[in-house]
Amino acid sequence: PFLKISVQDFGPGMPFQQLENLFISIFTEKEKDLTEHYTKPSVQLSQAKLRIEASGGTLNVVSDEQKGTTVSIEVPYYENKKKLKEADNIKYKKIISPQDYRILFVEDDLQVQKTVSVILREAGYQVDIASTSTECLKMIKNTRYDLIIMDLTLPDENGLVTSRMIKKKNPNQPIIALTSHATEEDIDNCYEAGIAMMLTKPAKKVELLRAIQDVLDVAANPEDE
Repeated sequence: PFLKISVQDFGPGMPFQQLENLFISIFTEKEKDLTEHYTKPSVQLSQAKLRIEASGGTLNVVSDEQKGTTVSIEVPYYENKKKLKEADNIKYKKIISPQDYRILFVEDDLQVQKTVSVILREAGYQVDIASTSTECLKMIKNTRYDLIIMDLTLPDENGLVTSRMIKKKNPNQPIIALTSHATEEDIDNCYEAGIAMMLTKPAKKVELLRAIQDVLDVAANPEDE
């Protein structure tokens, strides 16, 4: 059984754009102006959602402008100590907390380096940058990365070839590929090389962060695949 709790207010509500990004707890400078009143609650809600889902529950938010907002949670409810003890044996999903993860971003374009690294650091991730395949391979020898984001077009070596080299030495290394254009052959080659996901540049912030969360979640909870 589940215990459901709903809290409703009759305030100004949230616009669709804000509601869509509610659980992404970072904002660019322009977005900070737009979401001044919602930034702190968004951070709190994103952390609450992670913890509730890790325990097998759900957290949902419904909001209408000028009508108000309703936040609902459902969590497992145990009527007696025996069932509660049985629940202790459930293997819950590992919570993804950005500050615990280090990402290597492999990209030679300086502007893209700056834009993406700012997004990732504001989200809480630890970020290192490599501009070439050679630099990337050297860095992974000395540092363990939870995720590599790989541009497929690098000055000294194809990013796909570099990814294959990495996966050959470490089959469990999660990699997300970035490309300016993706053909069906590119997609097939990426998955054949063991790349977890491919994104087309310029990737939207929300799309990028959700892809990272999804890939890290699979890596942290392989039994859920």
